[in-house]
Amino acid sequence: GSPWPTSPRTPPIAPIYAKSADKSTAPSGPGELRVEAGLAFPVKDNCALWADRLLAALIDLGFAIVAMVALYILFMIVSALLFTVGFSADSEALGAASCGTCFLFLVIPPLGYFIAGIFNKVFLVISRGYSIGQSMMGLRVVDAKGNMIDWTTSFLRLLCTVALGFTVVGGLLDLVYPLFDEPTRQTLHDKAVGTFVVKIR
Repeated sequence: GSPWPTSPRTPPIAPIYAKSADKSTAPSGPGELRVEAGLAFPVKDNCALWADRLLAALIDLGFAIVAMVALYILFMIVSALLFTVGFSADSEALGAASCGTCFLFLVIPPLGYFIAGIFNKVFLVISRGYSIGQSMMGLRVVDAKGNMIDWTTSFLRLLCTVALGFTVVGGLLDLVYPLFDEPTRQTLHDKAVGTFVVKIR
């Protein structure tokens, strides 16, 4: 034998996520988790509950509202300056007011959400794995292998969220869709880019 002392073999550390399965498998024992087809993590026990996702979304919405308010203030300042130095005819003033009203209610909300999302939904997600709201609720955004997503996927995910939110029906459908999507509980914007939200604590 070797003259040098040998340390006992250390068992390999178990991975955080289960290995990918070609098809869904039922638990084979008390400690086993069900693994969904094509996914590399135990879906049943890891995918976030709808209530957790809803609370995280409301927290993130509060962050986005700050950006919306800043845009509203900027818009009102610019509008006041234009009316002060620009329009002389009543028809021009009415036309500008109509355009301003449309901009106020149709453009600023999604634009504010998008601007806030560049930091909260893209930068934070690709660097830490979660937005501010998701961090507070113990959630993380991952791909089908359980890995953190890249910036392209994160950006497209944000665009899908904003696009769905342009209409009330689209926004509500995106919000409630996880209730009917067991066991992965994905939103429509998750489905579009292949992401999942999992519970990490």
